[in-house]
Amino acid sequence: MKNNVVLKPHVTEKSSQSIQDGSYTFLIQAEANKIEVKQYFLQRFNIEVESVRTIQRKPKERRRGRVVGKTAARKFAFVKFKKSADLEKIKALF
Repeated sequence: MKNNVVLKPHVTEKSSQSIQDGSYTFLIQAEANKIEVKQYFLQRFNIEVESVRTIQRKPKERRRGRVVGKTAARKFAFVKFKKSADLEKIKALF
């Protein structure tokens, strides 16, 4: 397993609202899968994960005059932790 599967928490207005429902959003490596994300939180923070959902966001085309470029492709994980878990370490990231 890789050490840095989770790159950083993804903080937006929508992700802040989902925290109240118990779902936390993280930017992860493109090669990472759900199992690696679950193991990362278990080993790094000693917190059990209930479920992991992932999405891949494709790059968008952007223009600056005649120059055409693309935004970066990203992969996100939506992580729900078990009710009995102590989430103080996770909440400190946000």
